[in-house]
Amino acid sequence: MFDCIYASVLRRENRCYGEAGIRKSVSRAGEGWSLGPEQGEVEGFLAERRLAVVAHYAPEDLKEAYLTAEDGTRFGRINGTHCIVVASVCEEAAKGSNGAH
Repeated sequence: MFDCIYASVLRRENRCYGEAGIRKSVSRAGEGWSLGPEQGEVEGFLAERRLAVVAHYAPEDLKEAYLTAEDGTRFGRINGTHCIVVASVCEEAAKGSNGAH
C-alpha cells in the first residue's frame, strides 16, 4: 500500500488542489519526487513495473469516504495531488526466468 503523486504535479502544472502547499512541505522535509503516473493511468503505470492494482483510491474517492457526511455535507477539501494504491506483484513477475514461482 502506498501513495502516488501524479505526474502533472511533478511537471508543476498546478492542476490539483493543494499542489503548491504539498510541494513546499515535501521540500522542507528534504524529500524528493521523481516518478508518478498520469491521472487515470495508474493501472498501466504499475503494470509496467510488474505490479497489479488491488485497489485504487483517487482523491475524489477519498473525499467521498472521509470528508462527506451521510446527508452529503462536505467537511472540507482533500489534496488532489495523490492517490492511494494497494498493489500486488503480478503473477508473471513472481515467476523466475525458468518459470518457477
